[in-house]
Amino acid sequence: MQKALEDSIVAVVLKKAEVNDDVILRFFETTGNHVKAKVKFFKPIGQAMEVNLLENGDKEVDLSQIDVAPFEIRTVRMVLGQIEH
Repeated sequence: MQKALEDSIVAVVLKKAEVNDDVILRFFETTGNHVKAKVKFFKPIGQAMEVNLLENGDKEVDLSQIDVAPFEIRTVRMVLGQIEH
């Protein structure tokens, strides 16, 4: 489903957003190191925004290179794109 570049990143939540059909991904760093993570998803992602635990926020984030601080929890809301034929 999803994959992180670093083994120290663990995805703990993958769910539908509370207010729309976006997808929420929550993950954290487990070893106490600063890492760069890369999220790969089974569907195209049209847009990704960093949100808080209440799923509020709209800061766009690049899923190909996410800086994750030691033990940091990150939550991302993903708008899935269409598969082009």
